[in-house]
Amino acid sequence: MLKSLSCSKPGMGASESKVAFRKGVYAVASGEQAITEEFLAQFFLLPDTESCEDVFNFLAPKDVRQMRDEREMSFAGLVSGAVAVIAGFEPDHAKDPVRLKLVTNCLRILTRVLPFVFETGLGSTIEDSLESRILWSHPTPSASPDAPDTPGSAPLGIVLAKALARLLFTKGFTLLPHTQTKIWEHGIACLDAPGQSAATTRARIDCLRLLQTMLSAQMYYPPALAAKVPNRFALVLCRGCEPGFVQGLMVSLLNTALAYDPVGWGLVPYNHVVFGDANEQLVTVSVQTLVALLDFGAIKPLEGLDIQDGTLAKGVSDATSNESEPVKKAPFGNNDFRYFVSKIKAEEDLAVIVDGIARILLNPLQSANTYLPGSTKKVSVHVEVIMLFWKLHELNEHFAAFVRDSDKILIITAALIYFMMESRTNPNEIGLVRQCCFLLHIFSQERDYAVRLNAPFDASTVGAAAKHLPIFSNGTWGDFFVLSIHTLVTSTSKTPIATLHETMLMTLSNISAYLKSLTVVTVNKLMSLFAVLSNPAFLVSSEANHKLIFYLVDLFNGCVQYQISGNSQLVYALVRNRARIVQLNELTFEDAMAELKKVREAKLARASGGLVGAAEAAAAPADEAKGKAVLENKFQATAEWFNYWKSHLRLNILVTLVDALGPKIEAFCLKEETNDDKKAIDFLNSGTMVGLLPLPQPLFTRKFSYTEAVRVWFTSYMWGNIYIKCANPSGGAEVLKHCPSIWTGTNVHLFAVKIADEDA
Repeated sequence: MLKSLSCSKPGMGASESKVAFRKGVYAVASGEQAITEEFLAQFFLLPDTESCEDVFNFLAPKDVRQMRDEREMSFAGLVSGAVAVIAGFEPDHAKDPVRLKLVTNCLRILTRVLPFVFETGLGSTIEDSLESRILWSHPTPSASPDAPDTPGSAPLGIVLAKALARLLFTKGFTLLPHTQTKIWEHGIACLDAPGQSAATTRARIDCLRLLQTMLSAQMYYPPALAAKVPNRFALVLCRGCEPGFVQGLMVSLLNTALAYDPVGWGLVPYNHVVFGDANEQLVTVSVQTLVALLDFGAIKPLEGLDIQDGTLAKGVSDATSNESEPVKKAPFGNNDFRYFVSKIKAEEDLAVIVDGIARILLNPLQSANTYLPGSTKKVSVHVEVIMLFWKLHELNEHFAAFVRDSDKILIITAALIYFMMESRTNPNEIGLVRQCCFLLHIFSQERDYAVRLNAPFDASTVGAAAKHLPIFSNGTWGDFFVLSIHTLVTSTSKTPIATLHETMLMTLSNISAYLKSLTVVTVNKLMSLFAVLSNPAFLVSSEANHKLIFYLVDLFNGCVQYQISGNSQLVYALVRNRARIVQLNELTFEDAMAELKKVREAKLARASGGLVGAAEAAAAPADEAKGKAVLENKFQATAEWFNYWKSHLRLNILVTLVDALGPKIEAFCLKEETNDDKKAIDFLNSGTMVGLLPLPQPLFTRKFSYTEAVRVWFTSYMWGNIYIKCANPSGGAEVLKHCPSIWTGTNVHLFAVKIADEDA
């Protein structure tokens, strides 16, 4: 079969070949054409390799489903024929244009049809699924004309996974013919650039798109099942391949992403408009694929898979293939990619990773801060790079420590805050905001990070990251951090991001004991936030609202207990807000509920619009009843609940502070006959506050936990982002021509897909 496929050369033009390919698809789907070697030999050569669109346009979802549901044997024959071509490709074949066209078209055909195999998995058992019948059962002559009919033959899925693994590092296809290394790009483990061409870039993209497709079976199960249903392609690639392949692919994908320079000729404005950049799509697909590979085994350790017959082993300890250190790999979900990425520890390699991540994340900030709008290219791979950073920080303790000690941590912080600011009003970007928020929480756990925030802040180093914040001078990164969180909390109260307010304030609580010299701008913003969060009606209107004031009080306590000498502005602001602190300390349940009642009655009055007239007056009782019904469905506070959390609110430190300093400042102002804030602060600085407060309690850091819910969310978010980026790639129509959407039109269940109205 392979010989006949490779030697066939259709003598027709591009338009004629498109018509012939479309007719071939229709003939197979309708049952008019049987799958034979002669038919496939011509069929695989028909699409034009210059554009991937032909394969996706002419293999329409309707035709693929008809072929799958009504002509299963023909469908299986088409898949097995394409796999045979890929498995039979050798480095010497790269010199033959016909063989290159064959393997390229077969990669694209499998990328197109495999999602329609996976979408039938939900509702059937693993053994009875279409995927099992076509890809994981022993091949038969009718399903694979070329395969020998012997009991020892490997299932088609294993053949495909192994063949694609080999194709990823084939000279003349994905590597230059005379390259001396099998790593795609310079960086980790490769000091010299191996080089690449337009042809190798397209070949790598085609291979990675198929690899992504093979791993995407998770998309077709709801979140509760996505991690429980084994992905057998992932088992082969993550547990059943040689360590050399795993490390080579991991390093190649890492280097391809991190060596990318999105600016290029930075001194030439608008250079990206004049010169195209095909590498951005390769970078995007590379990062997505690596993150997907690293995600397997995060929720549940990977099971074993018999490499000979494709059957699932009963335990995760069963040898899938070449596992020499199964015990050491168990903490990493029995995933070789997770295991080997955790072993990167050379400082020069870690520096390459951190520098590359910082450079790419800083690009959107720089491109939005130029005098010539659009003059600097802005890449849209930042979401994928943040996901990669998340995985590296989780899996590699050496990387986490290196980042913590690197000056790049502040640049990465600015980038995360910028993305949160830019996306805070877009409901479609809540996943990005949530991940950035989680990373800031993880950063805040470390003392060294909090101490580093006391470094002087220079807005020119962070591009557009500070454009949403009030102007402050002579401040620190701590001011930038606190003002950013304040802006996020106060500007998103009525958005889905409000669910993250607790985490945001938790990060401030974690770093509070190390913050020095907060500026007057920052302090005033914190006081305004305290006024909002300590409002009695707010505290009892929702079950979780009181947690926000807990974290803010902890912030104040941390600053005044551990850094009181350097935070005179904050101390003075607390004294000036003495009445509000005392009011909160003496607040009772009855007072809070009375305030809530007033607020709700005022809202009800505004909703009625001050109805006048007989008709309006008659409608008022109905409106009032409706309003009351709505209110009754909300959370109802109880005295027991209120008294429980109120008794744990650590206000005694602030009350002691304001009671001790308030009279002193008042006496000073009367004596000096002044109300100048600066003189009052100078008075505070001239005295000593040692012994004023009780001994500090041990620091309590609220740590981030990688719970199962967080891991399931990340998996859903990751595949949702891959789905969206594939349907709307950066680069416009030209990129879409070479990289059409893979999963659009299939029935995914891992996340919800909403098609936007083009007229909207």
